[in-house]
Amino acid sequence: MASASHINLSLLFILAASMAMLAASSNVNTIQTQTSYNNKIDLATFEQCYSSVSECYDEILIFFRALARGLSLDTDYNIAPSCCSAVMDLHQKCWILLFPDPFYNFELRTFCARQTQGPAPAPAPVAAAPAMSV
Repeated sequence: MASASHINLSLLFILAASMAMLAASSNVNTIQTQTSYNNKIDLATFEQCYSSVSECYDEILIFFRALARGLSLDTDYNIAPSCCSAVMDLHQKCWILLFPDPFYNFELRTFCARQTQGPAPAPAPVAAAPAMSV
């Protein structure tokens, strides 16, 4: 039985291949997709956006599933630092293409911001007050 991540990856590949065939067969360079920012997105933009996180896509999907199930993201799941770096480097127009749900976008960016910042620095030691003589 195929795992869910392999099925999702297969569906994503089929979608990307269909988009490529559509663009090639109709001799159109721009897919007339409207985003919430009213920009036309071309196939090259989609490919560039996807390529920046392609190695992490399964990990990101698992993150979204964990979030949907209410799992503790700090203890039950973790995204590799390299994937969080790729997520944090995504251009704004890529978010609407790859992850159209604003709630999940916010959660993913917040989680990765914490991951890439690392632990908070330790507070500076407090100097002892000089002893007072009476």
